[in-house]
Amino acid sequence: MSSPFLGAQRALVVALGDETALRELGEAQWLPAGAWAAAIERVRLARFASLPEAQGSLEVGRLIGEQFLASEVGALIRTTLDVLPPERAFASLVPTFMGRLRAQFQVDWATTPSGGTLTLHGARATAPEVTLGVFQAFARHLPTPCAVTLGRIEPERLELRVHFRT
Repeated sequence: MSSPFLGAQRALVVALGDETALRELGEAQWLPAGAWAAAIERVRLARFASLPEAQGSLEVGRLIGEQFLASEVGALIRTTLDVLPPERAFASLVPTFMGRLRAQFQVDWATTPSGGTLTLHGARATAPEVTLGVFQAFARHLPTPCAVTLGRIEPERLELRVHFRT
């Protein structure tokens, strides 16, 4: 039985829409971290050069998230997000998805009074704002509104704070 997340990184590369990255990917399912980072930067400069770097990176992340969720592979996640309560989405779906996408990532969820903290452990190839943008795009598809913001940022640890709106 194949994983429903097979091809998820390929779908992310396609969602990014960078022709060089698509050529580098070829028929593979994975793009090396350096090539992914270079593709993100090319798209940021091509589409969001007029914005400050952090804002441009955030917009690239949102673009990736929305395009991914519109893809055939992303449809499974989008459909699930549409019905899951936010805490369950961040506590179970996100760690499963991230584990399939990047085996070297560990993802933890800790509930807080206002929502929770999603902590990603592992080396990142891109700016934290790219990751934030992807999760903000995902959060827009949850049935209960929530806001996702950056928390603590370290070289191999990124905290995203999730605030559930009532």
